[in-house]
Parts: sequence; structure tokens; C-alpha cells
Amino acid sequence: MSPVGIEEFSVAAGQPWSFLTVILCVSDPGSVTIDSVAMDQPTGGLRIDAFATAPNPFPTGESPMGAGPVLLPDLNEGYVLGGEPVTSVCPKPGEEQSWTGGTMLAIQVSKRSAGMAFSRALNVTYETDGSQRVLSIPFGIALCDRPQESPCPIPFGSD
Repeated sequence: MSPVGIEEFSVAAGQPWSFLTVILCVSDPGSVTIDSVAMDQPTGGLRIDAFATAPNPFPTGESPMGAGPVLLPDLNEGYVLGGEPVTSVCPKPGEEQSWTGGTMLAIQVSKRSAGMAFSRALNVTYETDGSQRVLSIPFGIALCDRPQESPCPIPFGSD
């Protein structure tokens, strides 16, 4: 499995780092409640401390929240900690460019000790129609101790 993208940040042990991850939507009309967001097979003490959601800002021309060494609520006050239900229906093929829906997922991560910490994917546990499911999103995250201008030594490639 290859990550869709790999976010790399230089973060000291115990320091929070908050950032935007992906846009979520539902395949059919309805509502999905996010119960939790976790790393898939994390190493180096990497963990998600909090998650939040907000409407997709791109269709209205607003800027997304960015990233920074702060607690998630301090990064963008428009995000709802723990998330609101996801109700926006995904675009049909060919409609992606004109689509104005979606829910942004933001997370706050940290690592427990110095050195490299990483995960290949996010596991989003959600509830819909009374049943619980897990969506695995191939979104890699790497936290290391290097200066921001120097990439983390990613321990996984395109395999």
C-alpha cells in the first residue's frame, strides 16, 4: 500500500502539531458520524490527540487552516472538535471540479519520544445506519526531529 500523500513535519516529542488531512463525503444520501480517527500501525509513539471537522472551504474561496505547532482548537476556531456528522454526497465522476460539498478532516498529532514517528494511513471509525465501520485512508504522516527544510527519512516507499 502506498500513501496518497505523506505529510512530513519536524516536531519535538510531546509537542502538538495540527493540520488538515482530507475532504470527506458520503457515497449515498445520509449521515455518517465519526467515532474516532487513529493511525494505522503507528511507530515511534505517533498518535492522534484530537480530530475535528468543518465545511470544505475551497468552494467559497476561503483558505484552509494550514498547519502548526498548536492545539487543534487554536489553529482554526471554525473546526468542531470530535466532528459533526458528514452529510455531503460525493461528486459523480466528471463533476469533481464543480463540486461544492465535502467536510474537511483536521487532526492534532504528537509523538511520545525523540526520533522518527510515522504511519502509512489513517483509520476513520464511523457509524452509519446503526452499524460501525472503518475507512482506511492511505495518508502517510511522518514526524521527525530534523529542521523543517530537511525532509524526514521516510522509512517506507512506493511498495
